[in-house]
Amino acid sequence: MTLNFHAGDVWSQITAVVESAGRTYAAISFIGQDAPDLLPLGESDVLLVNAKDSCVRSHATNPYALEEFTKRGVVVYSSDRLHAKVIATDQHAVVGSANASANSTRSSEAVVITKGLQDRKQIRDFVKREIAENGFKLNQEKLNELKRIFDEAPQPETGIPGVNNPAPQVTGFPWALGPVYLVEDVGSDLTDDEESALLEGRSRETGFSLSVAQSNELGEPFEVGDIVIFCDESTVRAPMYVDSAEIAMDSDPSRKGQIMQQKIKHRRSYARSGMKNRYDFENHSFRELMEELEESSGFMELKGAQRDNLLRVWFPELAHEDVALNG
Repeated sequence: MTLNFHAGDVWSQITAVVESAGRTYAAISFIGQDAPDLLPLGESDVLLVNAKDSCVRSHATNPYALEEFTKRGVVVYSSDRLHAKVIATDQHAVVGSANASANSTRSSEAVVITKGLQDRKQIRDFVKREIAENGFKLNQEKLNELKRIFDEAPQPETGIPGVNNPAPQVTGFPWALGPVYLVEDVGSDLTDDEESALLEGRSRETGFSLSVAQSNELGEPFEVGDIVIFCDESTVRAPMYVDSAEIAMDSDPSRKGQIMQQKIKHRRSYARSGMKNRYDFENHSFRELMEELEESSGFMELKGAQRDNLLRVWFPELAHEDVALNG
């Protein structure tokens, strides 16, 4: 049995494990506002948390996130005794320190991930036993009560790393705003080994993930600092920051790639159908944007309101008057 230890940026690993799983049992004591993005649970999955009144009052657990999980069909329970952070999917077991929150992505966390059948069974049994002995199911009436407690409690001025530290002040877009391109995703045939070779030794900030785009399939390479939004016939992917110049493969110099940086919470793609009502600003409709992309052969630079409004799909804080795009 192989044990894989991950430290620092653990949520990119956890999210990937849960995203590709069947039925999942998770016991995560404290849940933040961003938990539904970090922990992509779905219909009939089981989530056990600690939603004790004092945990909600201290903003360690966010009842609005729990409500979102229930809307997705997740069965949510609470145990006043819970302090564990464990997950069992149909393929993996995860044991570590990470609560499901943006605060956790900014903290020094560690997890062990294994495919051990016995480990998965023991975690499922632990979750079921804790629910049976100490838990209760969160219905809408209880969630409404918890939301009232949460709203009436003051935002903590100081907190515990990974639990309820106040979020850093919003300063706008996370990168300097260079050119922003909407690009039709033509796919990539780079192998896992080739992508791993390009990413080897690359560092990233906590809260961000790195990936590879095959630049020789895109025409001219992007410049470092460009912002790229890839799309295909069914999805529009979250903005990615170009983090490297074009790099040729040692085995075949005609095959080239560029490193892309992305916010971990935005790793999941947004379906077009879900964006139609979110992208509508000063006569720039989503349908018109897609028509423009088609007319420009799948590659266009976004500017002005058209650019800003599409970025706000993923960065809604940019809609506030006191938060401006950098650059």
